[in-house]
Amino acid sequence: MNAAVISTGNEIVRGLTPDTNSSFISRLLLKHGFMVTMHISTGDSSADLSAALSHAREHSDFTVITGGLGPTDDDITVDTLCSLFGLEIAHDSSSIDKIKGFFALRKRPYSEKDIKMAAVPAGAEIIENMEGLAPGFVIHDPYGPVIALPGVPREMEHMMEHGVIPVLTRMFSPVPRSYKTVKIAGIKESEINSRVSGLVSGHDGVEWGICVNGGIAEVSFSWDGEENGPGTAFFDDMAGLFSHSMLLQGCESPEQELLLLLGRTGLTLSVAESCTGGLLSKRITDIPGSSESFLGGVVAYSNSAKIILLDVSESSISQSGAVSESVALEMARGAALKFGSDIAVSTTGIAGPGGATAAKHVGTVCFGFYLRGESRAATEIFPGGRDSVRRYSSLYAIEYIRRYLRAF
Repeated sequence: MNAAVISTGNEIVRGLTPDTNSSFISRLLLKHGFMVTMHISTGDSSADLSAALSHAREHSDFTVITGGLGPTDDDITVDTLCSLFGLEIAHDSSSIDKIKGFFALRKRPYSEKDIKMAAVPAGAEIIENMEGLAPGFVIHDPYGPVIALPGVPREMEHMMEHGVIPVLTRMFSPVPRSYKTVKIAGIKESEINSRVSGLVSGHDGVEWGICVNGGIAEVSFSWDGEENGPGTAFFDDMAGLFSHSMLLQGCESPEQELLLLLGRTGLTLSVAESCTGGLLSKRITDIPGSSESFLGGVVAYSNSAKIILLDVSESSISQSGAVSESVALEMARGAALKFGSDIAVSTTGIAGPGGATAAKHVGTVCFGFYLRGESRAATEIFPGGRDSVRRYSSLYAIEYIRRYLRAF
């Protein structure tokens, strides 16, 4: 069954609030056997909501609307739906009692505007709101049900899982979909597409797609039921085809796998950062339990900091410049010695927008690696602005060590 999702609110169409509701609803519906074919966002306008709903109903089996069920004048979903379907406005008695109890507990008066949150189209099936005050509801229309939910994510998510899914399952008896996701780092999207399409070609009924974010490709597979998808051999072939580029199953990011591998090998890590300004350390320490393997990091931004904190020689900086492989190597070696770590990595580069020279462009980053007594260096040029360069630099450093440990 195909679904449409409509998110309402001036804050959404003006770009002030991201529409996370549509993403959540789509993922949840897919899991339970429903396919969302369109997302529509509208402002707080009855005309726009009516037009969006008319289009959605023409091209889908049911529609989920979020937002516009609050107490203010711009909450127009109930009025709009009642006008569109020729229904009277009613009020859910249990929701009225909840609203009155909410304000009584806080010793505050309620108003008719507050009672507006209990408004529903007459005859609609109520979806109880266990996380808030405004109920959701289902209009059972011959052309397909229309479901309206509050726009507050916490409230909407609970109502979708515990109220809407049971209603839809009762109505449509869908076949639940199974899905599996693998993550791949360090390979361009077009190359991933070519490799995966060859593997999937022999598996009818399997849908797949690629989403790339921050240099990590997420390849998702989905299919009806549990037994109709690609088996273990397929994903073994994937692992062989992508080798160390494919993250270990269960790892959500390269840094999570890095720490997993450090734990398995009993090795420790430290970092010395210049152009990444602490981002590399942050990515690592964002992972719970990182303290078991990550000993610490130094942000040595200035030349003097590199000399004082990491024992980088003044002659290396004066002869080669701070952005050089020789300085990067000394930074990594200095971090390893200061922290007593088995492995260390350094970053020094030109994140931009200034600082470039004729020989060293914006995006030039030098890396130093201290790997159990062995020193290695690398230089890369990353595209984009300052944030992009820093992000790709931190990923490159993590990826380099992760792959080293995979081959360890």
